Amino acid sequence: MSLWQLHSLRPQSSYSGRLRRKCALTLNKKGRRGSEMKEATQTTSQLREVLRYVRLFRNSTFVIAIDGSVLENNNFIDVANDIALLREIGIGIVLVIGFSTQPDHRAKRQERRRQLQTLAGELCRSINEIWRSFSKQAGSEDTKSWWLAIEVNATHTDPESLPGEIRAILDRGLMPVFAAAPNDKNADKSWFRSLLDATFSFCRAASAEKLIYLSCVDGIFQHKGKLLRQAQLDEIYKLVRDNVITGQFAEFTSTAEQVITNGVQRVHFINGKINGALLHEVFTNDGIGTMIHQNPYQEIRPAAPADISGILNVLRAPDGRSEIRHQIEKTVKTQLANYRVAVKDNRVVGCGCLRCFPSEKKAFLSSFAIDESHPEIRWLMLEHLFNEAKEKGTTLLTMVSPHTGQWWLGQKFTAGKMSDLPTELQACDNPPANVILVRQLES
Repeated sequence: MSLWQLHSLRPQSSYSGRLRRKCALTLNKKGRRGSEMKEATQTTSQLREVLRYVRLFRNSTFVIAIDGSVLENNNFIDVANDIALLREIGIGIVLVIGFSTQPDHRAKRQERRRQLQTLAGELCRSINEIWRSFSKQAGSEDTKSWWLAIEVNATHTDPESLPGEIRAILDRGLMPVFAAAPNDKNADKSWFRSLLDATFSFCRAASAEKLIYLSCVDGIFQHKGKLLRQAQLDEIYKLVRDNVITGQFAEFTSTAEQVITNGVQRVHFINGKINGALLHEVFTNDGIGTMIHQNPYQEIRPAAPADISGILNVLRAPDGRSEIRHQIEKTVKTQLANYRVAVKDNRVVGCGCLRCFPSEKKAFLSSFAIDESHPEIRWLMLEHLFNEAKEKGTTLLTMVSPHTGQWWLGQKFTAGKMSDLPTELQACDNPPANVILVRQLES
């Protein structure tokens, strides 16, 4: 049978069938391109977030305390890699290794001590091997630059001079690694207490900005197994006082209080067995474990001049010096006193402009926008604006939107009319396509 005969046996497609397949193929390609663009946008947003933290933490010092159980089963390779990466971007590191569990008799204590020294030595070697590879990739032939982590032997050091030695090692650009264990004269002391005491001492000696504890659990748990994600010191006081946080968690929060009082800005409690947990906690807004802090980590407050750039970013004003960005910036500056911003870790992640007209008992909401990476802020921000409007005697909240939007309707907004707007704004030019939305505010 000839090729022509074979071809003639195939069902002949109609034009409409071929057109449908072509359209389907085109839509499929567009769908893939849309998905790829969305992924690229998310990646770009994540990179910006990471680079912001890189700049913020460069030349700072972290004390990283590690439960020895995290390093068992060769997990120290992943931990060593992440620690070396932190040092590579200019963060000074002090490592303190200990145990949270208590051996029950002398023989086990001696075995635990040997195990701790072995883990400290293995971690040092792993960090130095990774650091050596970084140096070689950078083209460095100076073998002195191939060494980073240095074990600090407590048995050969006067305890009172230990913080000074840690500081001296840091000043040389190196990384001190200390194995924290009770000494023989104080055998009854808790191993976890020894780890916490050394951690506190080194935080103070190193003037650390962060304390990060790598444990074998996901963070600090409250009663009924609820994970505490982040809290200020006054909240921690209450949770410990009310026995919501107990045991070693309460013991750790006591040390967190001490180090924060002495200048540490953030204390983190994370699961070190999760691959990449350390980097995730340091370089993302939400982190992965528990964070304790003194100053507000997340708040909604009146906008300040320093927030203008963040507001423009959330409003997605065009980059550069375009005329559109200039006009938006001018409008924001004019109405800055009416702007409220949601701030997370010193970064603007949401904004809204609320203008109240007490004589009419009306308010007008505009420029409401939330960073797409923080959708959970949307309702918190809106609730804050609702409450502020009610406190100022407003009974009707109004806004103008290019579309009704299902989300706004879900927040009890309904379609309004021009006369619902405050009188001052009724004369403003609004594009015909815009929709007026209103919501009654309950007193």
